[in-house]
Amino acid sequence: VRAQSDDVDAEEPEEVDTAGATELDEDEESSGAQYGPHADIDTNFVFPEFPDKKLALGEPIDLLIHVQNRGESEFNLTHVGAHLHSPFDYSYFIQNFSATPVHGATLKAGEQATLAYRFKPDTSLEPVEFWFSAWMLYNSSDTMYVNYVYNGTIELTEDRSPADVKRFFTVFLGIAGAGLVLYIFARVKDDSSSSRPLEAGTKEQAKFQPYTQSKKSKVVRRNKKGKSPKRK
Repeated sequence: VRAQSDDVDAEEPEEVDTAGATELDEDEESSGAQYGPHADIDTNFVFPEFPDKKLALGEPIDLLIHVQNRGESEFNLTHVGAHLHSPFDYSYFIQNFSATPVHGATLKAGEQATLAYRFKPDTSLEPVEFWFSAWMLYNSSDTMYVNYVYNGTIELTEDRSPADVKRFFTVFLGIAGAGLVLYIFARVKDDSSSSRPLEAGTKEQAKFQPYTQSKKSKVVRRNKKGKSPKRK
């Protein structure tokens, strides 16, 4: 089941007042809403592309929420949302990621489900640590509950997204592999050329023969007294 914040160009979601998810109005109190976790509901989370919780500024971030119903009652999962808080004052909201409805998510006894929530940190924020809270609203009969899926620090960074890094290393390894193949091919070709025997009488052999005098050249011999013989 996917829920997406309107900060990443989704359809206009239903607005839900979840500022701290602690204040109740008179109608909610009379209907049995309590804004607290139910003992039978367990939640876990993961940032699949940012497991170290270092999130890229201006990039859509996916948060996966695993929900398990350990009880015998049936629960309706209704909304997912998140907030970015000041690291110095939890009550000060830096960015409010809109609550988005979860359609058709009913969790029967013993069932499990995974919700996907997408949000995007604003590019104007500083690349520092912030306090981040993500929550899930659900109900059983006329009682509403909330589970804080994650309530801790995250770090916003200006680094490239993991997809860009992965693409860079893929291209780099491809070029390195092609270069290695060409290098091995060149070495094998050179070795085969240098080990080939030269055939007798070829131009390659004649190229390395020492210089010999022409038959037309005359050799002048000297007699024992060192005088040259007279020409006839």
